[in-house]
Amino acid sequence: MNRAQLGLVVLAGTGFLLSADLTMMNVALGTIQTDLGASTSQLGWLIDSYAIAMVSLLLCAAPLGERLGQKRVFLLGLALFGLGSLLGGLAAQIGGLIAARVVMGVGAALMLAPAQLLTTVLFAPEQRTAAFATWSTVGALGLCIGPVLGGLLVSGPGWAWIFSVNLPVVALALLLGWRVLPAVSPRQGTTLDGPSLVSSSLGLMLALGGLIQAPDQGWGSPAIAASLLSGLLLLGLFVRRQLRLQQPLLQPAAWRQPKVRRALQALFAMTLSFNGAQFLAVMALNQGGWTPLAIGLLLVPYALVVWLASRSATRLSQRLGAQRLINAAYAPLALGFVLLGLAPSSGHLGWGIGLGLVVAGLGQGVIGPVATSETYNALPAELLGSGAGLAMVSRFLGSSVIVAVLASAWASSGAAWATGLLGAGLIALCYGLQR
Repeated sequence: MNRAQLGLVVLAGTGFLLSADLTMMNVALGTIQTDLGASTSQLGWLIDSYAIAMVSLLLCAAPLGERLGQKRVFLLGLALFGLGSLLGGLAAQIGGLIAARVVMGVGAALMLAPAQLLTTVLFAPEQRTAAFATWSTVGALGLCIGPVLGGLLVSGPGWAWIFSVNLPVVALALLLGWRVLPAVSPRQGTTLDGPSLVSSSLGLMLALGGLIQAPDQGWGSPAIAASLLSGLLLLGLFVRRQLRLQQPLLQPAAWRQPKVRRALQALFAMTLSFNGAQFLAVMALNQGGWTPLAIGLLLVPYALVVWLASRSATRLSQRLGAQRLINAAYAPLALGFVLLGLAPSSGHLGWGIGLGLVVAGLGQGVIGPVATSETYNALPAELLGSGAGLAMVSRFLGSSVIVAVLASAWASSGAAWATGLLGAGLIALCYGLQR
């Protein structure tokens, strides 16, 4: 195995670590809610605090890597993810656990954007789809192992171990990464715009926080209205500032390219499906009395489908064309939500949930590597950093939005069918906007 391949093992291994962590967290939600007395809104914050921290820092991770060096920022993020895992394992209250997830989200952000950029350094453009397919494959392996391992840990020593199990993986990745990852020279003159970072982070927190808290406080609450409106206002100011800065966190020139824009919208929709389908499935199964181990075992076929679809993505994109394949993949994303929403009333909860996840997994596995490769290959070298930020923001903003929306819909109605149709409607909206 040459140095580039070893480097890909470390970089793609972050996908394994994050996907396994996510699925273990999903499996543990019911037990955490019982043990720590958490409300549905607090569970939403447990997931979204991680995603909000990640999305906010992704905006500055790429320029920070250009200023300090991509390798250094990646390893710093890996170390912070390990620290957050340690704090999560020691948490005794839901507030402490949410704080630990924030630290993990910051670490994940500092890993992901540099990891994708380092992948483009290690491999030529014609090799990148295969390299990113390896990311999806390893991530799917995390999906396979995470649910079963999470179920075993939650049913055995306890949910705290879903965090502690990350620590040896982080230590090994730090040692190997320091030795084999390429040292990309920092770019001189790169700056970070503080107002942009504050307005994007605070805007996301207020807007998504309003969505999460609305079922508890009421959609007509002045506090909820103020949170949503102020969040949207700050995000609007952030976008306006990006159009005026010489060194914006997000380059408008990258977004203006149609191929890049369509690929980013597909990544957003894919993450809506990935996180939303799992959240809806776990909530329905918990309500149906399923144990964490049983939930984990049910997620394994879904993970295998994501893996097989990502393995086939390179060949299919060459045969059908990348954009045609991406367009076709929207259908299983939407259909998966519909099936998940209907499953609790079908009388066959396990079969219905399993089928919905498998159908959604077909679209998720295809879109991930193809849309990511399309984004990078369409950009010149000077826009790769902004492209990395846009790609990761598209993916994890989708994660934040869908969990906030579905958690609110579930808490408000308690009806799986309505929540599933809402998810399908969001996928259809994404498809309509990219046409």
